[in-house]
Amino acid sequence: MTKRIMMPVENEKGLDAKVAHHFGMAPYFAMVELDENQKTPKVKIEPNRSEHMGGAPGHSHESFLELKPNVVIAYAMGPGALALFKMLDYSFKSN
Repeated sequence: MTKRIMMPVENEKGLDAKVAHHFGMAPYFAMVELDENQKTPKVKIEPNRSEHMGGAPGHSHESFLELKPNVVIAYAMGPGALALFKMLDYSFKSN
Protein backbone atom coordinates (compact mmCIF):
# COMPACT_ATOMS: atom_id res chain seq x y z
CA MET A 1 0.00 0.00 0.00
CA THR A 2 1.33 3.42 -0.97
CA LYS A 3 1.51 6.05 1.78
CA ARG A 4 1.39 9.75 1.06
CA ILE A 5 3.18 12.04 3.47
CA MET A 6 2.49 15.73 2.92
CA MET A 7 3.97 18.85 4.44
CA PRO A 8 4.04 22.59 3.80
CA VAL A 9 7.46 23.67 2.51
CA GLU A 10 9.34 26.89 1.74
CA ASN A 11 10.77 25.98 -1.68
CA GLU A 12 10.77 23.45 -4.52
CA LYS A 13 13.89 21.51 -3.45
CA GLY A 14 12.12 18.17 -3.00
CA LEU A 15 13.42 16.21 0.01
CA ASP A 16 15.80 19.09 0.79
CA ALA A 17 12.98 21.63 1.14
CA LYS A 18 12.59 23.29 4.53
CA VAL A 19 9.30 22.75 6.35
CA ALA A 20 7.32 26.01 6.33
CA HIS A 21 6.56 27.60 9.71
CA HIS A 22 2.91 28.32 8.96
CA PHE A 23 0.76 25.82 7.09
CA GLY A 24 -1.55 28.26 5.31
CA MET A 25 1.20 30.65 4.26
CA ALA A 26 3.53 27.98 2.86
CA PRO A 27 4.41 28.69 -0.76
CA TYR A 28 4.43 24.96 -1.60
CA PHE A 29 3.33 21.55 -0.38
CA ALA A 30 5.57 18.51 -0.72
CA MET A 31 4.13 15.04 -1.19
CA VAL A 32 6.34 12.03 -0.61
CA GLU A 33 4.88 8.72 -1.74
CA LEU A 34 6.29 5.61 -0.08
CA ASP A 35 5.61 2.21 -1.57
CA GLU A 36 5.01 -1.00 0.40
CA ASN A 37 8.79 -1.45 0.89
CA GLN A 38 9.04 2.05 2.43
CA LYS A 39 11.13 3.28 -0.50
CA THR A 40 10.69 6.81 -1.85
CA PRO A 41 9.64 6.38 -5.46
CA LYS A 42 8.10 9.82 -5.90
CA VAL A 43 8.43 13.34 -4.50
CA LYS A 44 6.07 15.96 -5.89
CA ILE A 45 5.97 19.68 -5.09
CA GLU A 46 2.66 21.50 -5.51
CA PRO A 47 2.25 25.28 -5.26
CA ASN A 48 -0.12 26.62 -2.61
CA ARG A 49 -2.98 27.98 -4.72
CA SER A 50 -5.13 29.23 -1.85
CA GLU A 51 -6.48 32.71 -1.22
CA HIS A 52 -3.65 33.19 1.31
CA MET A 53 -1.15 33.10 -1.54
CA GLY A 54 -3.13 35.26 -3.99
CA GLY A 55 -4.49 32.27 -5.86
CA ALA A 56 -7.91 30.70 -6.20
CA PRO A 57 -10.61 31.21 -3.60
CA GLY A 58 -10.47 28.79 -0.70
CA HIS A 59 -8.13 27.78 2.07
CA SER A 60 -4.85 25.94 1.68
CA HIS A 61 -6.05 22.92 3.66
CA GLU A 62 -8.88 22.36 1.16
CA SER A 63 -6.59 22.08 -1.86
CA PHE A 64 -4.06 20.17 0.24
CA LEU A 65 -6.62 17.47 1.05
CA GLU A 66 -7.48 16.99 -2.64
CA LEU A 67 -4.09 15.24 -2.88
CA LYS A 68 -5.31 12.65 -0.32
CA PRO A 69 -2.44 12.46 2.17
CA ASN A 70 -2.28 9.67 4.76
CA VAL A 71 0.05 11.68 7.00
CA VAL A 72 0.39 15.45 7.45
CA ILE A 73 3.53 16.99 8.93
CA ALA A 74 3.32 20.65 9.94
CA TYR A 75 5.16 23.02 12.25
CA ALA A 76 2.09 25.17 12.99
CA MET A 77 -1.37 25.81 11.53
CA GLY A 78 -4.37 28.01 12.17
CA PRO A 79 -7.61 26.95 13.83
CA GLY A 80 -9.48 26.29 10.54
CA ALA A 81 -6.96 23.75 9.25
CA LEU A 82 -6.54 22.21 12.70
CA ALA A 83 -10.30 21.75 13.11
CA LEU A 84 -10.64 20.19 9.66
CA PHE A 85 -7.80 17.72 10.22
CA LYS A 86 -9.26 16.74 13.60
CA MET A 87 -12.69 16.27 12.04
CA LEU A 88 -11.13 14.00 9.40
CA ASP A 89 -9.48 12.01 12.21
CA TYR A 90 -5.82 12.83 11.59
CA SER A 91 -3.69 12.13 14.66
CA PHE A 92 -1.77 14.97 16.29
CA LYS A 93 1.48 14.97 18.17
CA SER A 94 3.21 18.04 19.51
CA ASN A 95 6.13 18.98 21.71
